[in-house]
Amino acid sequence: MRSPIVLLMFVKLMFAAGAFGQDATVTFYSAGSVARALLHAEATFGVRSHPPFCGFVFDGDRRLGLMQGGRFMTVHVPAGPHIFARASIGSSRRPATRATLTLTAEAGRQYFVQLAQTDKGFSFVQLPFQRLDRVDCETARKEASRARPVGPKRVDKEFRASLDTAAEFPACRP
Repeated sequence: MRSPIVLLMFVKLMFAAGAFGQDATVTFYSAGSVARALLHAEATFGVRSHPPFCGFVFDGDRRLGLMQGGRFMTVHVPAGPHIFARASIGSSRRPATRATLTLTAEAGRQYFVQLAQTDKGFSFVQLPFQRLDRVDCETARKEASRARPVGPKRVDKEFRASLDTAAEFPACRP
C-alpha cells in the first residue's frame, strides 16, 4: 500500500501539470551586460547609452523576483488581466506606479516582456528611465539569444512553483 504522503504529492503534481495547461507563460528578459555597459561608459567618458535593466519585477503588488542584465525568467500566470511593474534595487518592497505594462493573458499563449533601462547623463549624474515593453517572440529571441535563466533563489518563494526552469530561452510557438 502506498504512503498517503506519496499519494498527496502525486495529486499535487497532477493538479500542477493540469493548471499550467490553463495558464499563460510570460518571459521577462533584460538583454545586455552590466560589465559591457560600464566598459562603454569608461570608453565614452562617462556617457552611458543602454545599460541593462537591474531591478525587481511585480505582478500587481506581488513581487515576482530580481532581474539582472543578460537574464530571463519565464513564469506561468493565470489567464486574465495583469499589471506588470518594476522597481529599482533600492525600492524592492513596492512597484513603481509609472512604467507599467497592462496585459490580458490568454490561456495557452506565450508573451515576452523586454525590461529596459536608459541612463542619460554622466556617470556622476545618472537619470535612469526604466520601462517594460511587450515584444514579439522573434524580437525577444534575437535580443536575448545569450541570456541565461534567473536562478530560483532570485524568484520570490510565492512564485517559485510557477517558474519554468528551462535552461534555454523559450522557443516561439506557432
